[in-house]
Amino acid sequence: MAKLSTGQTTGNIPGAETAQRLLGGLAEVASAGALAQQAIATPALRAQAKPVDTNQTIGAPTIGGPTKIPSMAALPNLPRAPALPRPTEMQGIPNNPSLPSLPNLPRLPELPGLISLPGMPALPRLPEQPKPNQDLANLAQALSSFNQNLQNVGQTFQAVSQQKEIQAATEGKQLGAKFSEFGYTSYKEALAAAEKAAAVDPARVAELNLLKTLDPRRQRYFNEQLGDSNIKKRIAEAPQIVAYTKKLPDGRLLDTVLASDPALIEWHRSLVVPADTTPKAFFENQTQIRAVLGSLNSNQIARNAKYSDEKQTNGFWVGFGGDMKGLALGTVGAEGFAGNQGAAFDSFQTGGGTPNLYQTLKATYIEKAGEAALAAVGNHPNRVAILENLKTNFLKALHLTPAGPNGEPLITQLGMTPEAVQLQFSRIVNKGMNSDRADADRAQATIGQDAANNDVNAAPTGTAGEIKDTFEFLRKNGEQRFKNSPEQLIAYNSTLRDRESSLTLAYVKPVQEANARKFDQRDPTTTTPAKELAEYAKAQERGEISQEDYTRLANTAKARMDAANNANFKLANENEKDLKARFMREYETLTYGDKKPGFGSQEKVELNNRLGDYRRQITEVVIKAKGADASNALNDVFTKFAAPQEQRAQRRAQQPAYASPEAVKAKLDRTSAEAKRNYRSGPLYPEPIFGKQLDDVMGNKPLDDTTKEIIRRLGVTPLEYFTQQNDKHAPGRPLPAPVQEKLKGLDKVSLTLPVGGGGSMGLGMITPDMARAQRMWSAMQNTFNPTPTNPNSGGAAPIASSNAGVKLRGAIIGKESGGDYGAVNPDSGAIGIGQVMPANIPSWTAKFYGRQLTPAQFKANRAAQDAVVNGQLQEYYDQQIKAGYSQNIAVRRAASIWYSGQAQLYDNSKPEFYNGQRYPSIREYTTDILNRFLRGN
Repeated sequence: MAKLSTGQTTGNIPGAETAQRLLGGLAEVASAGALAQQAIATPALRAQAKPVDTNQTIGAPTIGGPTKIPSMAALPNLPRAPALPRPTEMQGIPNNPSLPSLPNLPRLPELPGLISLPGMPALPRLPEQPKPNQDLANLAQALSSFNQNLQNVGQTFQAVSQQKEIQAATEGKQLGAKFSEFGYTSYKEALAAAEKAAAVDPARVAELNLLKTLDPRRQRYFNEQLGDSNIKKRIAEAPQIVAYTKKLPDGRLLDTVLASDPALIEWHRSLVVPADTTPKAFFENQTQIRAVLGSLNSNQIARNAKYSDEKQTNGFWVGFGGDMKGLALGTVGAEGFAGNQGAAFDSFQTGGGTPNLYQTLKATYIEKAGEAALAAVGNHPNRVAILENLKTNFLKALHLTPAGPNGEPLITQLGMTPEAVQLQFSRIVNKGMNSDRADADRAQATIGQDAANNDVNAAPTGTAGEIKDTFEFLRKNGEQRFKNSPEQLIAYNSTLRDRESSLTLAYVKPVQEANARKFDQRDPTTTTPAKELAEYAKAQERGEISQEDYTRLANTAKARMDAANNANFKLANENEKDLKARFMREYETLTYGDKKPGFGSQEKVELNNRLGDYRRQITEVVIKAKGADASNALNDVFTKFAAPQEQRAQRRAQQPAYASPEAVKAKLDRTSAEAKRNYRSGPLYPEPIFGKQLDDVMGNKPLDDTTKEIIRRLGVTPLEYFTQQNDKHAPGRPLPAPVQEKLKGLDKVSLTLPVGGGGSMGLGMITPDMARAQRMWSAMQNTFNPTPTNPNSGGAAPIASSNAGVKLRGAIIGKESGGDYGAVNPDSGAIGIGQVMPANIPSWTAKFYGRQLTPAQFKANRAAQDAVVNGQLQEYYDQQIKAGYSQNIAVRRAASIWYSGQAQLYDNSKPEFYNGQRYPSIREYTTDILNRFLRGN
């Protein structure tokens, strides 16, 4: 046997091991056999340290195993592997660029049968050997893999070609759809048109260049898209073209042509499918083509039938008109008319037409008969008499005309009763007669219109007043000229109105609009609505403003008057409620234990009389104002009625509450009912003593015997007693929470305590530390959160305020913050109970508090806020009083300074805006402050 590279016989070496040795996969040195050292022309194979990939790259120095191709793009154009000869004839292997040349191998015995390799021609099957030659098997496997790779390359090239074809189809069709909008039918036509357009319009050059870039393949798809778009367009437009066409190309009227006419069918086909339509476009749209051709055929059937029906119907009515004229003029009697109509109906029924044509004729018979009667009489002098006679003869003829299946009279075949037929015919004839009269009236009106136009053209133009006078003269003149012709007079006056409006629009309207704008721009505070209404009426009467502008301006003035009257009455009613409350407090008496005010008959009469006098005076003020702001006058009336009550209250307030402790004890010695009345009528102790009592409560000291006795006689708890007394001293301001908690902890005072006692238990021993009590009272008024004053800060002394200043302070605080020391305006940043602007805080605190504070310090310091608000408002008020203003005006001017910084603007009604937010006008603000001032809140 021949030995391979290792000197082993073929039958003793496994195929896989032989392949590994051939490929250098075994770590043993090749022997010096003849096949190993001489048969291979390339350098000897070297031993490898480890098995290598059997897929060797092209040009590798080993054989066997499939060739590994790095990438398909890197493959050269390789020739197909040649057919292998039979093993017994193999003398060598043909040269291949990727394989080394081999020497002549020894001849092998002929193999029976064939072995089929994929991608290769059939090879002879090797005979059964003890161990086949592994080198030939590896070679066959390599050639098979190589052929498979070539097939993969071919498939890839085919896929790329298909992708390019799809891209070409997409681009060609997209461009074809774009150019189909211009009606082009081919690429050549579109290119020629683009060249002409680009020669004169540079903007079309891009379009031309786009067409030129199309290769033949894209041009083919371009033409297909043009053909498809063109046929779709024709399919959509064909019905409309046919509908508007009157004649066929051969000159025949389209209405007269039958739907089966070959020329018509060919014409329809040419409209939908042009001669240059490609087979592809035709077959892709054949369903739509069949549908539109069928629709055109159906439309033609209906069109021809309509024409035939109209021809037949018109022929009937022509003969009918002649018969009606003979009947009207007396040349044909009722019997003759009936005979002619009967023959006409027979002819009509046998003349063909659509199935419902005869019924349609009968449905319109009476209406057509009336029109024919009017046309037959025309403008005959005896028109009315002839038509009346014709009505009778026509109805008689309807009874004589046979028209039914069995010869029934026509009057029974018209779908209505004989009475209804007679009524309808009479209405149609009368309507025609009225129309004639209307024509005559229109002729008369034309005379009046012409006369008015001539008069206006001859009249001179001038100002608005002159134009108005001219047309008034023409109207009076027209009444004399056309008194015998109402139609002419009506038309004359109507034309005058139109011409007056036209001249007003041209000459007067601009002036009237300018005057109206002046009224609109006028400051409403400079006048009253009542004066405005009178002024508008005079301007409209003189022609200075139009009727429309007068109506608009008058409505605006009336709205302002209503608003002002409502505001005046609202203020008057609020003042009345306040005044009534003051009067009731003055007359108030309390019954035993019921806590409800009671009035005797005499007090009620006096109260009603005083309120009645008040209502009469405020009503006179509101009526006299006539829509003007009457707040000052209303407040003066309120002050007039409230002043006596205030003076009495002030006198009572100025008197000492009790002259001596004995006076207090004397009050306590009265009955329980009297003690309750004294308890509810006012404070039992002045503020310092009341503050001392609260100081003792907060210091956990027991109540003095006098206070215990008061509470015992009243039958109330300590909390109820101190709450009521605090309300008498500081109305509307509750006891601080810490004080209330302390008082809640006290037990109800025993009712068995003695009235008086010795030592400190007696009433005469109530001698509080007045300075300490005053501090306690101030702390309570500040809700037990006072800002301690630094002894070294140089704090200013408290500002002594007048009674008016205190009321003004209360009004400002109630309006600005409601008593909230921590309030901060989100728009302006104003701080505290008086809403002081941050820019004023340093100077005002230095002036009224004794040291300069920052806005943050000012917000946290209630004593500083009280000092600044009290001092600054008192200063503003005193300035206005010294300037000679009344109390009410001084209050409003001081409030105006606080709100706007300028006293003279206290009555300005212009709305205020800050940081984009609307605020009340200065007038609204100062009026509200005055109302609060007068009410005492």
